[in-house]
Amino acid sequence: MKSYTPIPTLKGFTDYNKNISIYCPECKTWHKHGKGNGNRTPHCYYKKSRYYNEKDYLIKEYTKTDLLQFKDSILELILNEKEKQAIKSTRKVY
Repeated sequence: MKSYTPIPTLKGFTDYNKNISIYCPECKTWHKHGKGNGNRTPHCYYKKSRYYNEKDYLIKEYTKTDLLQFKDSILELILNEKEKQAIKSTRKVY
C-alpha cells in the first residue's frame, strides 16, 4: 500500500502585481510566485531545505484573520517586553 504524504503549505502576501511572496523558513529569504493560491514548484535552491526535492507545495495567501492574529501576538509581545523592562527598572541594586 502506498503511503500518503501531505503536500506542504506555505502562506504569503500578495504584492502590488498580485504575485504571492512567501518567506522561506529554510533559506531565510523571500520567494515570489505567480498570482493566486494553489500548487507551485518550490523556488528554494538551498540543498538542505526540506522543499528542495519536493515536486510542489501549496501557496495560500494570508487572510485578514491571520494578519489580525499576528497583530495581536506582536502587540502582546511588545507589551510583555515593556512590562519586563519596567520591572527591571524598579528593582533596587545593592
